[in-house]
Parts: sequence; structure tokens; C-alpha cells
Amino acid sequence: MANSYWNSPGDFVAGTLVKAEDANTKFNGVESGFEAVEAAMDQAIQVTAVDAGVVDISATVAARAGNVLSFDVNGDLTASEGAGAWQGDHADAAGTDYSARDYVKDAAGALKLDSIYVCIESHTSTGDLAADTAYWAEVIDMTDVKASETAAAASASAADGSATTASGHADTANEWADKTTGFVSGSDNSAKSWAVGGTGDGEPAAGNAKDWATQVTTEVDGSDFSAKEYAVGTSVAAGSSKNWATKVDGAVSGTDHSAQAWAIGGTGVTDTAGKGPAKEWAINPEDETVDGTNYSALHWAAKSATSAASFDIYDIAFNLTVVTSGAGNVLASFTATRAFTIAASLAGCQGYAQTAPSGGDAVFTVMNNGVDTVGTFTFADGVSTDTLAGAGDTINIGDVITIESAASMYSISGVSLTLKGALA
Repeated sequence: MANSYWNSPGDFVAGTLVKAEDANTKFNGVESGFEAVEAAMDQAIQVTAVDAGVVDISATVAARAGNVLSFDVNGDLTASEGAGAWQGDHADAAGTDYSARDYVKDAAGALKLDSIYVCIESHTSTGDLAADTAYWAEVIDMTDVKASETAAAASASAADGSATTASGHADTANEWADKTTGFVSGSDNSAKSWAVGGTGDGEPAAGNAKDWATQVTTEVDGSDFSAKEYAVGTSVAAGSSKNWATKVDGAVSGTDHSAQAWAIGGTGVTDTAGKGPAKEWAINPEDETVDGTNYSALHWAAKSATSAASFDIYDIAFNLTVVTSGAGNVLASFTATRAFTIAASLAGCQGYAQTAPSGGDAVFTVMNNGVDTVGTFTFADGVSTDTLAGAGDTINIGDVITIESAASMYSISGVSLTLKGALA
């Protein structure tokens, strides 16, 4: 015996002995077959054995072709024609045949106006739907559908109203954004009018943003100019920022000049009484006026340097009314209280004799501490002015400067000698 669940290994022969292993093999095969059958049954559609009803389909293959497996009104298994057929409006009178799963509309309102019903058992009508309610089941309740339709229509109407309102708001918004030919509301203008202007009432009386930024030559609102005019223009009576910064060909406003003119010069500032540019007040050369009267800082600095240099001079004067002769005779002396220098050749020193020497040259020797010869004043025979010579010397605080005579001074008298020193 062989089937899809078990293939028998062979039959036992009557009256013969059976080996245990052969018997076990056959019984194991039977057990495996039952297990396969159980698995297949678990996957099958089953009807409970209690009140199973008709579970066999008696129709032939040709009769049930194209049908679907279903249960009829009694719960019995049957092969029916699928979803059924649409029969239109249910008949108002008796005599119309209907098959299971046919669909009709209650056009007369016998149960619910225009609702859709499905036939649950084949029958011949005995009147309208109300007469045969046992054979029909409601599929679509048109009462709910119509209520939904009414609600949808109301919503659509409301949506249309909202759309109209929205469209109106859109138009208004568009005017607030773009209108440039007049007011949008009252005396108010659109964003575009305020930005770039417009025509007629579309041009804001206070001026648009573009004009306030870039308009030149004329006022924006009749009294004030644009940012550009105030920055670089030429029409502002008080002067533009650019003019106040760079104009050098005259005053910017009244008698006031630009920063550049006051800094480095310009018409009405340079060589002008009571004015003059900062640069010239700083560096005009010495003895060159800035405003025709006054001088620069550099001029006064140079003058100060000259004055300071004059304070470096350290003059020492000797007055010799009577001059005695004798080599190395000290005629006058001076003890230094400051360090200073006497230049070579006694440059800058002066000497004069009211009575010139007679019979020879009179020589006065300048000594430092009696050791170092600083230089000489020589008065030639008959001459009242001197001739200077010598190496000069640096004199320190406490050094003693002496004027010494020669062996013969030839009757010179009334002599004044001045040493010119430079403070160290």
C-alpha cells in the first residue's frame, strides 16, 4: 500500500516468522504516516462535528465552475456565483426571481430610501422589500451616506466662502505689497510705495526709502535731503560730509572750512590772518609766518634751541688797569666753579688795551693751575687789539686760571681780557 503519506516497505507472509526489526520498521512507517496526515489536517479548513450541517458540495465540476465556496442562509456549504449581480431597483410587486448575492436598491423607500441590500437566499419576491425582509441584508445605509453628503456639501459651501474670503484677503495683501498708484487704505501706502515710490497718492508725502537713500540735489520731503546728499552732495547749505572732510577750494559753510583744509591747507586757511592749517602751525620753517603774524612750533623750537645754546657760553672777564712786567708774574686769577672748555686759538676770546705797548710786543699768557698753557693774548708794538694763539684747554671745577705777564710789558695799560668758555 502506498500513498502521499506513507510508502509500505512490503507485506508480511502469512505463516512466517517476522523479525522484530522488520515489524518495527513497518510500525514506524505507519506512525510517520499518521503524523503527516495530522499535519495536513491542521492546515485544512474544518467544520466542527457538532451541528456540522451539509459539508459536501453535490454540484458537478461543470456546475460549480467559476463559483466561490460559501455558506448559504442555512449555514450549509455551497458553491455560489461569487459576488452576485446588480439587479437595480427592487421590484414593487411580486413575481421577480432573485438569486443569493444579488444586489438591489430600495428606490421606493420600503425600508430605507436608496439604501443597498444583498440577497442572502434565492427566492421569488412576494412584494416590495418590506414584504421580503427575511431574504435581504443591508449593505450600504444611504441615510448615513446622504447625511455625509449633506455635511460634505455644507463643508464645500463653507470652503467656497472661505476661499472667497481668502481670495479677498489675498487681493488686499497684494495691494499692501505692490500698489503704487494710490492709497491702500485711508491715507496709508503699500510696502512698495514706501520702498521705491509711486504715482499720485501712491507716492508717500514723507518720501520713499529709495529717495531718502539716494536722491541728490533737491530735498526729499521739501525740507530735508537724502543720506547720499548729506554724504557726498553739494546742495546742502550746511555742507555735505564729503565737503566737511575734503573741500580745500574755499569755506564749506560761512567762514568754516573742511577737516582737510584745517589739516594741510586750502583757500581761506593757508596764509590767512587768524587761521592757518595745522601742518603749517607744526612745521613751517624758522622765521616764516603761518598766518602773516605768528610762527610755527618748529620756528619756536629752533629759537629755543638757539637760546639754549646761548646759555652754554661761560665768559670770564679780566680788567688790568696797571700791568707790571716780570716773567710769570700773576696779574689776575680766577677759580672755576663750573666745568667748561676754552677753544683752540682762544677762538671767540677778546682783548683790548687803552694804552698800546711801546717799544715791543706785550704778551699775556693764560695758564691753568700754573702748569698748562691755555693760550696767549699778544698786543703788537703800538697796537691796542690783540692776536690770539694756543691749544685751549678743558677747565674743571676748582681749577685756577691765571693771567701772567712777560719779562717786559712795554708800558701797556688799561687792558681788558675776556675768555670765552663753553660749559661742559
